[in-house]
Amino acid sequence: MAAFALVVLPCAVTKSSLTGQPYVANFIFTTCRTVCPLLTAKMVRLQRELADVPVRFISFSVDPEHDTSDVLAAYARQWNPGERRWLLLETTALGLDELARGFRITAQRTDGGIDAVLHSAVFLLVDERGEVRGVYDSESPQDFQALSRGVRTLLGQEAPPPGQARSGQRLFHE
Repeated sequence: MAAFALVVLPCAVTKSSLTGQPYVANFIFTTCRTVCPLLTAKMVRLQRELADVPVRFISFSVDPEHDTSDVLAAYARQWNPGERRWLLLETTALGLDELARGFRITAQRTDGGIDAVLHSAVFLLVDERGEVRGVYDSESPQDFQALSRGVRTLLGQEAPPPGQARSGQRLFHE
């Protein structure tokens, strides 16, 4: 897999450097006006639900033309500044193509319209070896609950009883 510059660290991130700890991944871009703010709100909600779980969260940018490490760092500070397990990774055009093929997602520039990039709106659960263990529809409340349970199951933890978690849409509006 191609290298991706990490927002916080001045080094490249590769598939092999991501192995060793499970992670939840999604695909966003910071100038998106449609699905990305909801995807990010759901990622933040998941981070809060799994506050006691040793899992990483990775948001891959699908807009290499705009989303630099500085832009992504500002985006992370806006959404969840204290979350140290969340990596927002920039890509290159070539790296994005390889990323999309590797994860079997869609990510392509559009001819204009509301958003600059058309991309998959899924969450992926990736195990410590770098293998995708599940693909979860971001629009499905059942899939979102299954993702949270899947993380805990992957780590051999029992899921806590249902709580008062706020929806991704509510977090977005807050």
